[in-house]
Amino acid sequence: MKLLLLCLELTLVCVHAEEASSEGQNFNVEKINGKWFSILLASDKREKIEEHGTMRVFVEHIDVLENSLAFKFHTVIDEECTEIYLVADKTEKAGEYSVTYDGFNTFTILKTDYDNYIMFHLINKKDEENFQLMELFGREPDLSSDIKEKFAKLCEEHGIVRENIIDLSNAMDLVSERVLVLIRQIAASRPENEEWPEPPVLSGDFSPGLQHHPFPSIQHGVKFCDPSIMSHR
Repeated sequence: MKLLLLCLELTLVCVHAEEASSEGQNFNVEKINGKWFSILLASDKREKIEEHGTMRVFVEHIDVLENSLAFKFHTVIDEECTEIYLVADKTEKAGEYSVTYDGFNTFTILKTDYDNYIMFHLINKKDEENFQLMELFGREPDLSSDIKEKFAKLCEEHGIVRENIIDLSNAMDLVSERVLVLIRQIAASRPENEEWPEPPVLSGDFSPGLQHHPFPSIQHGVKFCDPSIMSHR
């Protein structure tokens, strides 16, 4: 009986170790370093993640710095496929980071298992208005339905309805395989130790324009970065 209880305790410890949040004591920020893919986006202000929404950006890499996190994203600015770089600094609140992008943003990491997925919760403040953004990134271009469902339930807990969750991983059904594979290969083939160039200067309105269909089944038009532009990066 004692052996059974010991095995159960060890199992619970192992399960607990699989998931962490930036607000927890067992969180190891170094483990989130590396390549990621955008899987799901959600917001209680849906237009922010739709076509021309300022928050419709696609992650490529997270770089862990001493007291900050650097994010490399892809988006469309002035009809051109563009890389943008954002550096988020730690705040005085445990597990929280802040970054300026289309307003002032604070975010935490809700859940991650380091090897497969990571979930973010962000609050944007601009012109005395607030909205929430939640993001699910994966180490691979897609994740299991169980992980997506876990994310959807977290969104609901934060007051974001399922209709405001957009699935970025199902584009294969909507665009040519050649274009999608090209976009995926850009992130997947970049060396881990590649030195980042200086961030481009951003001005005016940001207009991310990549289109995919929403979670779970409604479909809309698709607009990707021009493959000829992407192939010369």
